[in-house]
Amino acid sequence: YGFFKILAKVRSLAYKLQIPAHWKIHSIFHVTMLTKYREIEAYRINFIKPLPEVLNNKKYYKIEAIL
Repeated sequence: YGFFKILAKVRSLAYKLQIPAHWKIHSIFHVTMLTKYREIEAYRINFIKPLPEVLNNKKYYKIEAIL
């Protein structure tokens, strides 16, 4: 889900994170639930999608890979 800022160390093994308010979940997590954030290309969301080719009013997309 991405990087969350640590707001405070609540106890020796618990931290309060800055998470979106609309998630409506508790913001304090035990250290076993936390890992260091590493940006990995494979997990990055692709916000820039190529435009489709339009032929006879139908949209066609180029397939890059089948997983």
